[in-house]
Amino acid sequence: MKRDNLLFFIEQIVDLSIANQSLCDGRRENEARIKELEDELPCPNKDLKNAAKLYQKELVKAEKRIKELEERVGRIDELTNEVYGEAPDHPARFTLNNVVYFEDAAGYFMIANDGATDFTVTITHQEYIDSLNHYLKQEDPRDYPEDPSYE
Repeated sequence: MKRDNLLFFIEQIVDLSIANQSLCDGRRENEARIKELEDELPCPNKDLKNAAKLYQKELVKAEKRIKELEERVGRIDELTNEVYGEAPDHPARFTLNNVVYFEDAAGYFMIANDGATDFTVTITHQEYIDSLNHYLKQEDPRDYPEDPSYE
């Protein structure tokens, strides 16, 4: 009887061992199939990462554009302050073609240089306004960036 019980347990162990091996093989096959299916399905995390990268690139472009616009506004403010000074209705002092134009209570003047000495010359109001208009129309390369890729 002990021998029958022992044989019975041995058969049970062998049967369980075979069943266990079969389950392990099935589990490996299922894991491999799940991996294949995961690779075939679009992964939302990858899409989110790609969207985040694209957003980051656009954010960098936008920040660059904002900086360029701020520099341009600064340049406009610089020109405005240079031309108008503190009283916006009365132009003060500006430089055009290496000649300094200015006005004060005594009239309108220009300062020119012949290479050795500065000459201050009295000019008419119209000459001053013509020079001012020409100065305001001149373009600064900082006002027009060369790379329009942000548009």
